[in-house]
Amino acid sequence: MNKYNITDNTLAILPMGNKNSVVYEVDKMIVINNKPNNIIKYNCEIDGSSYDIRVNYYRNMTGNMYKTPILVKSKNNIVFFPTCSPRVNNVSWLNLKSINNIYSNDKNNCSVIELTNGNKIDFKESIWSLKNQILKASRFEFLLRKKEA
Repeated sequence: MNKYNITDNTLAILPMGNKNSVVYEVDKMIVINNKPNNIIKYNCEIDGSSYDIRVNYYRNMTGNMYKTPILVKSKNNIVFFPTCSPRVNNVSWLNLKSINNIYSNDKNNCSVIELTNGNKIDFKESIWSLKNQILKASRFEFLLRKKEA
């Protein structure tokens, strides 16, 4: 399968090798024959927009320019954020609503994100960087809800 439709059950999209992704859902993991960025871009398109338009929308709303969270599904306000620059091949994308906890694992020199379904994923990015991404995505989601009211 090389197409994947993001839903409320989609928790995270991580790279697997150079060309594939593993998608964490609430109750299962799925391998997709496509890169995480392509999955995000495809879902922006099926939601009636483009990735570039969604990036510019965020930038115009917040003034932030880098590691942009993306409104993937406008109907449900599903916001995903990248763990590092989306220009990097091994970028992971996380659903803001899927984060249960984040902490450092000094023993393995990594950061750990615990998803709402209990899965724990190690990231090489610093806890500060990941918390900053969560903060940016949370602010964006707040602004989206405020705009709807």
